[in-house]
Amino acid sequence: MARTSLIALRRREFQKAAYDVAYKYGFNGLTIERVALEAGASKGVIHHYFDNKHQLVEYATRHAHSKLANAARRNLTMVRSPSERLWAIVLANFLPEILTPQFFRLWFESVDDQRLLYLLAILERRMRSNLIVALKQLGRAKDASDLAYSIMNMYDGFWALASVEDSLTRDTVLELIAGYIKDIVPTFDMSAVDLLKNDSF
Repeated sequence: MARTSLIALRRREFQKAAYDVAYKYGFNGLTIERVALEAGASKGVIHHYFDNKHQLVEYATRHAHSKLANAARRNLTMVRSPSERLWAIVLANFLPEILTPQFFRLWFESVDDQRLLYLLAILERRMRSNLIVALKQLGRAKDASDLAYSIMNMYDGFWALASVEDSLTRDTVLELIAGYIKDIVPTFDMSAVDLLKNDSF
């Protein structure tokens, strides 16, 4: 394996360690010492790959965002219709592993940091683009952009609530969102909700 590949592999390993530490303790508790312990490496090795704490925070944020982005990409490889494409994006935002207070805290902290907002903006643009494609295919070309924002605002709000409110279950949230989408996009095929439910993605 080439040296550059080994370096990239090692960096990804430390990136996940940084994420795991941030997940447990928040960004304020993200330290070189804890990342080194999590990764089973020395502080000196961690310093070799990361210049400062903010770089650790950035890489932890990248890893958090990649979970959502990877889920969306995986889901989209399985779709067969515009309705399934639209619902695949919604489902990606409700992975059980990210529907937690810890993940919500990381997301909130990254949004609160102006230097990290560009990472979120990239992810949001990709999600919105896929929603727009699906909405246009469902016959809403004229207002696809506005509808995409509306759907994103709704699932972001429900995701935040469900992440910290135990009584608001994933199934309940998805049912409410599906009903809302059907109301504003009558051509949305509700069978996509059942077909792509739970273990499918």
